[in-house]
Order: sequence, then C-alpha cells, then structure tokens
Amino acid sequence: MSSCDTIDLIDGCKNPEKMELTESDERWITDSVQYFVNNNDTFRVRNLFVKPLYSDVKVNCKLPVLYKSSPITDEISDKNIVAYVNINKSPKETNIAYIFSKDTPDNLVVGVNQTMGIIDIENNRPIINAGAYFIYSEYLGNYTIRSREYTEVYKFTDLDESNVPEIDVSSIIVSPLGFLRIEFYDGEVWERIIIE
Repeated sequence: MSSCDTIDLIDGCKNPEKMELTESDERWITDSVQYFVNNNDTFRVRNLFVKPLYSDVKVNCKLPVLYKSSPITDEISDKNIVAYVNINKSPKETNIAYIFSKDTPDNLVVGVNQTMGIIDIENNRPIINAGAYFIYSEYLGNYTIRSREYTEVYKFTDLDESNVPEIDVSSIIVSPLGFLRIEFYDGEVWERIIIE
C-alpha cells in the first residue's frame, strides 16, 4: 500500500497546476443573453453557468478542467430542451461539445442525451465522435444568417433520428457567439438575431 503523498512524489506532482481557459477558449462561452426568432416571435435564451470542475486525474502535472454552461429558455413550452455546452481543457487539447437533453413535465431530465457536435478549438476543426457516428460535422467558415455574417461557423446534422428518439433537434449551427440556428425534425427553426 502507498499513501497519496507517496504517489504524488512518484509522479513528481506534489502540487499539480489547475488548468484555466485561455482568452481564446473563453470566447466560446458567453454570459450574454441570446435572442432568437421563430415564426416572427422573438424570445431569449440565457446561459446558466456552473463552476469549473477539475479532474482528479493529473496529466503532465496539470489538472484538466471542465467548464459547463446551459443555455435555456422557458418561453417555448413545447420545445422544453436543455442544451449543454461543455469546454474540456487538458494539456493535450481543448474541446467544446454541444449536447441536448429533453426535459419531462416534472423537470426530470430523460436519461438520454444527444451529442450534436464536438469542436477541437485549438486546431479549429470538428471532431468525429465514435459515440455519435450519425452526426455529420461541417466547418462553414463565414456564414450569413438573417443578413448578418458570422465567422468561425460550424454545422452539425443528425442523420438518424431513430438513434435518439427522445430528442427532436435535427441540426445546429454554432460559432463562438453561441447558437446561431437550431432546426427541429418537425420543421421548426430558431434563428439567432442581434438586438442592437
């Protein structure tokens, strides 16, 4: 048997460094209110933040960290989805993942999540996720929505609804500003608008 102190001495990490997001990473998680339009009705989506969650597994004497935000709206009663935006920072890479979950009427989250895309922020490219092989990832670069051009835009499309029947999101378009467009299988579309 070995004590924790002994283990720390063996791997040379007596006081591992806690990783933090860089300025380049942080721009992918915004605390601003996002405005969307659906059938000419404008509604807001707010980001709720969770404190950074540090891993207890050290990598190169550093503690990887997960930052999570949850953009939510209670203004659309029949689209009671929850979106999770997670940034994982490790010594090897920084990824951002977009995950949707469905709320039940009693606010209990159904035990199925739909991963709708992962981006390698440092290398500026989508990552193929073996657990979500049915998601098509595409880097669009500059992209215009409602006469406004956005940069660093990515699109993720669910190619097989049957894999996640509880979730009805068919595609998302995102950038560092957040969600730009969300499409549902029933034909409903949310598009980001900028209110000056």
